[in-house]
Amino acid sequence: MFVCYAAMSPADSATQGPPASRVLAAMLAITATMAGQRLLRAMHPPGAATTLLIAFGSFSATSRDLTAIAAGVLLVCLIGEGVRLFRRRLGKRLGWPE
Repeated sequence: MFVCYAAMSPADSATQGPPASRVLAAMLAITATMAGQRLLRAMHPPGAATTLLIAFGSFSATSRDLTAIAAGVLLVCLIGEGVRLFRRRLGKRLGWPE
C-alpha cells in the first residue's frame, strides 16, 4: 500500500473503479501473500481475500480494522476447534474410524 502510494488514493468506487495505484498495490500484495503461503505450505484463500479487501480500501490498515480482522480469525479458529473436538468425541462414542 505504502510502496505504491495507494494508501493516499481513494478507495474503489462503483462508478470509476479502483485507481491504478490500488490495482498495483493489490497485485504486489497478492503476490507476496501467495508466495508466503506457498513457502509455508499453508494455502488459505480467505487470507488472500483479506489482502484484497485491505489493498482495495474496503478495510483500512488501522489498528481498529486490524483488531476486527484478528478477532474474526480468532473466533473462527475457536469455533472450528470446538466443532473438531466435538466430532472426534462423538465419533469415538459411535465407533467411527479415526
